[in-house]
Amino acid sequence: MKLKTIFYGALVLLLSACGFENDLEDISMGKDFISSQVWLSLVDSFSVSMSTIALDSIQTSGQNVAWVGKYSDEELGVVEASSYFELEMPSGYDVDDDDRFDSLSLVLYYNGKYYGDTLSPQEIAIYRLAEEPDPTDNDDKVFYNTSSVKYENTPLGSLRFVPRPKGRDSIEIRLSDALGKDILKKMKNQDDTLTNSERFKEYFPGIAMVSGAENSAVVGFQVDSTLRVKLYTTRLGLENEDVENVILSTNYDYQFNRFSADRKGTPLEGIEPLEKFLSSKSDNKTFIQSGLGIFTRVDFPSLQVLLETDLNYDLYKVELVLFPEAGTYTNIPLPSDVSVYYTDKYNRILGEVEDDSGNYLTSSLQLDSIYHENTQYVFDITDFIKAELSSNYFDTDHGLLIGESSSAMGSSLNRAVFSSRKKSVFKPQLKLYFLFYNS
Repeated sequence: MKLKTIFYGALVLLLSACGFENDLEDISMGKDFISSQVWLSLVDSFSVSMSTIALDSIQTSGQNVAWVGKYSDEELGVVEASSYFELEMPSGYDVDDDDRFDSLSLVLYYNGKYYGDTLSPQEIAIYRLAEEPDPTDNDDKVFYNTSSVKYENTPLGSLRFVPRPKGRDSIEIRLSDALGKDILKKMKNQDDTLTNSERFKEYFPGIAMVSGAENSAVVGFQVDSTLRVKLYTTRLGLENEDVENVILSTNYDYQFNRFSADRKGTPLEGIEPLEKFLSSKSDNKTFIQSGLGIFTRVDFPSLQVLLETDLNYDLYKVELVLFPEAGTYTNIPLPSDVSVYYTDKYNRILGEVEDDSGNYLTSSLQLDSIYHENTQYVFDITDFIKAELSSNYFDTDHGLLIGESSSAMGSSLNRAVFSSRKKSVFKPQLKLYFLFYNS
C-alpha cells in the first residue's frame, strides 16, 4: 500500500498542516512512547465499493413546496412531478345577494427553484380531486413520492406560460366558471357545505396540479398562505365595486408531491427498489436524487485487513472523498450539503450518522467552479470506521448511504452524479491517517 511517511521530528508540523493542531492534546504520548520511533502515515489505497440504491418511497407531504412539470435529465431520465392538496374554506367571506360572478382562479407564487429548461412554454392543468386524500400510513398521516389520488377527467383550468421563477412573483390560473358560480351561489345561500368541514371535503376534496405532455421544466411553488383560490365578483350599485374573496386555502399537512422517472436508456435502467445497482452496471457512476429516493451506497470491503496486522497503530482519522462527475452539474447545480446514513445488507436507512459531538454528519460542497477538477464532498467517517473495527470483526454488510438530509430529501429534485472509475483522478478516495509506533 502507498504510504506517505514522516517520523516524529516532523509530526507536529504535519498535524498542523492537516488541520489537527487542535487535537494534539488528545494524543497521549508518555515517556516511553516519545522515546520510541513514531510516524504518521496516510494510506489511501483501500478499495471503495460504490452502488446506487433506490428506496421504495420517501415522504413528500408537509414540505411547504409544490412541484409540477416534467424535464429530461440525460443521466436520470424523464422526471415528472405533480402536486396534490386538500383545500379548506376560510372562516368568513364578503358577499352580497346582488354580487355578480366575474372569475375564479388559483394563485401560485414561485419559490425561486426549478429544474430543466424554463425558456420554453410550459403548461399546468388543474384538476378537481375525485376522492379525499387518504394517507397510506394511518399512524403517521403522511404521503409519499409514490402516493396518488384520483382526479376527474376534465380539468378545471389550465395555463400555458413561460416560467419566470427568478423574475416574477406569481402566476394565476383561471378555473371553471361553473364551479365559481356554484360556490358563489352557496355563499349567498349560506349553504353549510361551505362551513361544515366534512361536507366541504365531500363537495370539493382538493386539487391536482399536473404537467403538460410537452413540458421541459419542473417548477416549484410556495405552499403557504399565498397559495389560494380567489373568487372575483362585482358588487352592483350606484358605483360598481370589485370584490375579491379568498375562498380556499391549503391544508398544508395533506399537500404532497408525486415524483416519477422513466429511466429507459439511462445508466439506471433496470434499477429495482432496495437492491444494489453496482456502479459497474451504470457506466462507473453512482447517483443521488432527492424526491425519488436515489442514494449512493459506499462499502469498504478491504478494511478487515486492519484487524489482521501485527503493527502497533492508532487510527487517527478517516476521510471519505467523493467527486461529482465533471460535466454533470453545469445545468443542474449540486446539493450544497449531503448527509450520511447507516445501512445494512437490505439497503435500508437505519438512521443518520453522527459525529463525536452528537451532530448529524454532513459534508458541504467544495466547488471548483474554474477548473472543475477539485469539486468534491469530504466526509469525516472516523467514528463510523472505529466503531466497525471495535468488535474485532468488520461486517461488510454494513455500509453508508449518501444523500440529502432527511428534511430536504422529500422537498427537492436535487441530484449528483459521482465517479467510481478506479483509474480516474476522480475516483472515490478513502484516506486513513495512522499513528504507527514501535512498542
